[in-house]
Amino acid sequence: VAEALLCVQELYAPEHAERISAMLYDRSIEDSKEKTTELLAKLASELVGKKAIAASSFKAATCELFKGLDDLAIDVPMTPKLVGSIVGELAAKKLFPLSWLAEACEPVEDFEVKRKVCAEILLSVKKALGESSLMEIVRSDNFDASSFLTDEEEEKEGEKLSTFLKGKGLTCVLSP
Repeated sequence: VAEALLCVQELYAPEHAERISAMLYDRSIEDSKEKTTELLAKLASELVGKKAIAASSFKAATCELFKGLDDLAIDVPMTPKLVGSIVGELAAKKLFPLSWLAEACEPVEDFEVKRKVCAEILLSVKKALGESSLMEIVRSDNFDASSFLTDEEEEKEGEKLSTFLKGKGLTCVLSP
């Protein structure tokens, strides 16, 4: 991680920041291994945290990835978990606000994929910081899961948001 960070810092090419960010996601999905994704998530947070890559560039790459997330999740079912781990690491380091997820998830049409990726992001934050810190971030970022993870038609056929989050151990993110 340190060596890769140093390489990006030495090359300093802001015009390629979005592509480098996309490459981290691509590598994670290609490899589909949790250990690889864990290292890539750490690299992503180091790159953004040390400003080797602007947060806006990483967000742009994430939004672009989310445009094709439905198809990627069909081809590589682990995609929501892998992508969620990387974004979750950035959220845990407070480099990405959780409130941004509503915008980022807008192009995701498959309701189940949208919920899975968001759950993985929240679980990554919870794992890194603990439940009370996740609750604090949810409050401070004005994160409202029900604003974009609830749909009347979907919930008639499938699982209610509260049931889904409870099954993931994430009831702490529900508004009181």
